[in-house]
Amino acid sequence: LIKRGTPILKVAQYEKLDQVRLRSLLESSFDKPLVADFFEHPLLAVYHEPSYRAAAVLEPSSVAPVLSKFAVDPVAQGEGMGRDIWQAFVREHPRVIWRARTENPICSWYTWQCDGLMRMGRWTVYWRGVSAEDVPAVIAEMRNRPEDFG
Repeated sequence: LIKRGTPILKVAQYEKLDQVRLRSLLESSFDKPLVADFFEHPLLAVYHEPSYRAAAVLEPSSVAPVLSKFAVDPVAQGEGMGRDIWQAFVREHPRVIWRARTENPICSWYTWQCDGLMRMGRWTVYWRGVSAEDVPAVIAEMRNRPEDFG
């Protein structure tokens, strides 16, 4: 049995996306509503599966690209889309930082993907491709990020 990879699209502007479908994916994956101005945040890129069953949202920062959101539709989990999206964006962004709620079930998978992490109360901060001297800036960046869900 041969499994073909998931086709992945890359978009650098929210206006070129189906924002309704992306919002639906993110809100159903996190089971929370996004803040009203989410699509006004600065954007580096969105990597998504054409049917919006999986997506990664990257935002710029002074340290490294921030993986703001990483979502796979609950119905599509186990199909390899998350892995395919992940591989697509790390190929172009080998330096990346992100955070996840400590109780998030994906944290164990994130631990395998990162070069380092730090637990800070309700958040776990992760980094990949970041030098040791940049870690304090990563922590500060992620500590000061606003919530994306209302």
